[in-house]
Amino acid sequence: DADVVVLKELGSEPGSLNVGRDFQVTFTVFNVGDEEAHSVQVVDSWPEESFEKVLGASTFSFDSIAAQTNVTHTLVMRPTQAGMFNLPSARMGYAANSNPKSFLQGVSNQPGYVRVLDVGGAGEASSLHLVEWTCFIALAVSTILVPF
Repeated sequence: DADVVVLKELGSEPGSLNVGRDFQVTFTVFNVGDEEAHSVQVVDSWPEESFEKVLGASTFSFDSIAAQTNVTHTLVMRPTQAGMFNLPSARMGYAANSNPKSFLQGVSNQPGYVRVLDVGGAGEASSLHLVEWTCFIALAVSTILVPF
């Protein structure tokens, strides 16, 4: 029978998602079984208030996937809010052989928690560190220059 596995990958480094900057999500659907998989369906979901679809579909299907092969699907998303988000697994279903009653279901891997940064907010945090370092250097230099 067919044995289908779905891998969900974010196309950016963890922690590098920024509000307003597109990123790619790649789904690789593997058939690791010894028979063709039929009616393969994948449904992915995102927090609609925090992410918007730019290109592609979060629900997609393949009529069949040959044994020991894989296919890919790409989705482009854009974060609209900063914060920490737990991205869920995609759900999938398929017929393990030509019998429609052999419909099986499963889930992909879970990307887990992803931090989305607001690019404007990152600059403010850096400027705070600049003030701290300036004060530290001024105090350190003053102890060296001013004799006891």
